Formats: sequence, C-alpha cells, structure tokens
Amino acid sequence: LSADMEYREKRGVGFARLTGEEVMAEEIAVGASFQREFCKHVPHAMLGRDKEGRPVLYRKFHAETRMGELVKVGVSTQKMVRYNEWFFERALESMGQKGQWTMIYDIKGIPMRVFDSAGLEFLKRVCELDAAHYPERLGKCFVINAPGFLPFFWRMIRAWLNEKTRQKISILGGPDEWRPVVAGTIDLQILPKHLGGAAILSESTVVEGAVGA
Repeated sequence: LSADMEYREKRGVGFARLTGEEVMAEEIAVGASFQREFCKHVPHAMLGRDKEGRPVLYRKFHAETRMGELVKVGVSTQKMVRYNEWFFERALESMGQKGQWTMIYDIKGIPMRVFDSAGLEFLKRVCELDAAHYPERLGKCFVINAPGFLPFFWRMIRAWLNEKTRQKISILGGPDEWRPVVAGTIDLQILPKHLGGAAILSESTVVEGAVGA
C-alpha cells in the first residue's frame, strides 16, 4: 500500500484530469493523432453500469488491430500503458475512488499477429500495472467472441495474473455462448451496436458512457 501511495504521489494527483491527448504527448496535436490511432486499433469506452452498479469498461481487439503498427507511428508501448492507466483513473474518478468495475474484451476476428512482440509486451505490462495498483478493482471480466487459438496464448497470459484475478475471468465463444452469460451481469442494451446494444463508440475514448443511438 505504501509503495502504491508513493507511486501515485510521484505521478501527480491531477493525472486523471488530463485529456487523452495530453496523456499521449506533450503537444496536443501530436497527442490527438496518437489517440485517434490507438482508438482505431483498440476501440474502448466506459459503457455505463452493470446490474450491481459497477462501471462497465469495454475494449475491442479486431481484425485490423496491430500493436506493432502503433509503435511504428510513434505510439510506444509505454504510451499505450500510460493511456491505459489514465483510462482506469478516469473510471475511478467516476466511481468516487470506491468499488469495482466489470470489463468486457471483445476479440472477434483477431488474427494471431495481435500477439506479436509489441502486443504481448503491452498485455504483460498492463497485467503488471493492474497487479501493482488495481489489484481489487476487477469485479468480473468477460472475454467474448474468443477464437479457437486463444487457449494457446491464454496459457502464457494467465501466468501474468494472480489466481484471484484468473477466477474472475470468463473466456467465451460466439454470441450463443456469451450473451446469456453476460446478460446475467449486464443489460445488453448498453453494449455497442455491433454487439446488439445501443451504444455508439466515437473516435476518442468515452469515459462517462458511450453516446446512445
């Protein structure tokens, strides 16, 4: 706890109040470009609340997601991890620094190249960040539309997670499998339109709730 408090003091109390552009780069125009690129490869939003009142944080990795391409255009893994941390801190602000969140990872259509060196480094560093500074924030995590090859990489990724966290993660296949499971926790109407809900994702992160149809 003391190490986490020291880390947060060093980072600064105003971190969560920065814009996404400011988190990505000192120059706003450059940061805005980086943020658009990241959102294109990894669409994300805080969609609303689940049936227990927890914020629902959504991320999508898709057929065109290429973490290595982000690195090539200047969005380093360090920037991506810092942005991920900012996203969590913005969610915490909306929660009054109390409680847990529910996460949804939509990975329909992801190719194996998502798990290249840049992709794996990003996932590993995010797992390390979560363990160090957000160990009790995860209520539930649903990985939906999982491809058949995911178990191969899951054996590697699960090693970066503690047992308590692993027990909160459900890896699910297509809609026939994930919809009844997720519906037990979340009103499916808050999901993005392509998943059968009403939310529309913008080109930049949406923290207080996605724009409705």
